[in-house]
Amino acid sequence: MALAHVHEPNFDALMGPARFFAPEGMLVYGTSFYNSTYKVFDALRDRWFCVRYTKIDVLSEEAEADLAPWAEKMQDCNVLSQDDEGSWSVSKDPDFMPPLLWQDKLSEVPGSWVTTRIGDLDITGAIQPKVYVVGQWERVFKRILFIGHVPRIRAEINAHAIIQSHAHVVSIESVVLCDDSDEVVGITLPYIKGGNFDDRTSFKMKWFIQLMNTVDDFRYRFNLSHGDIATRNMVVDDDDNVRIIDFEAARQPAKDESDVDGPCVVITAYEAMTKRDWEVDSEIDWHHNPDRLRKRGVYVMQRDWECVVELDDDAGLLKELLLLWIVARDREDYSWPQFVFALSSQLGEFVARHSQIS
Repeated sequence: MALAHVHEPNFDALMGPARFFAPEGMLVYGTSFYNSTYKVFDALRDRWFCVRYTKIDVLSEEAEADLAPWAEKMQDCNVLSQDDEGSWSVSKDPDFMPPLLWQDKLSEVPGSWVTTRIGDLDITGAIQPKVYVVGQWERVFKRILFIGHVPRIRAEINAHAIIQSHAHVVSIESVVLCDDSDEVVGITLPYIKGGNFDDRTSFKMKWFIQLMNTVDDFRYRFNLSHGDIATRNMVVDDDDNVRIIDFEAARQPAKDESDVDGPCVVITAYEAMTKRDWEVDSEIDWHHNPDRLRKRGVYVMQRDWECVVELDDDAGLLKELLLLWIVARDREDYSWPQFVFALSSQLGEFVARHSQIS
């Protein structure tokens, strides 16, 4: 969804370590002779396998690595077992079942959606595990593979139901259902071929102003926080406008909580222009953590923005604008027009140069 296509769709993204996935929580203890059992998904073959051990406390990464050299040898077998001496054997268990999904029913998700059956999708490649290409780069299919994906897709559908349509959001095209039921197995969205901010080496200031305005809309029009504003989730469409993707971390309410999207806009601008990692610490669970996000926002504001990309205006002016914007968004009477009206003449002219009706 966020990578510019330069070739025919293929499944190369599912090769290597990304091919195998043993979800946390899939480890089962004490199954007869075997003390540890993992259910592991092979994304390339679209199959679940059972990997069994006599030892206890196996890591998910270990099960993934152990299945890798055997996957092409399994044929119609679905169980890989290791005995006390470390030797491996394969077998077929007709009663083996993939992990239960407890998927949402179409009637349980908000909004009125176009629907399609998964069997009707012309899947021609993959961008990453659980994100597939449909047709010749026409759209993408975000698929639910295990129970942990259900709340993420649910959050994305909920957010799009609230927003409905927005010039700077890539909207859902259809909700994908099972072939034989109304269980939701994913969503499709149009493929945006302009590439994401990670891929770009030149930027326009209007994209960052569009991003600021859109994040304002999320908070003040829709009472919604995106939760994952980042360079990988910013794409540029055929009309040369920024579009936001990936609402898996979105939630309500937003106005009654500390700002989470604002600091992420600052971090996104910094990371896009400098191509530097904004990480301050090793924490990865930062979604909707205002304190940590503010810490990181302050951190990048204090750094020199040594731009390594081509820009159409002064990065220092954008940095100054972002700093004032973050502070202003904390005020109860904040609005973008009032904010712009109060800017210095230099910053006001900067905004005017890069603003447009969209």
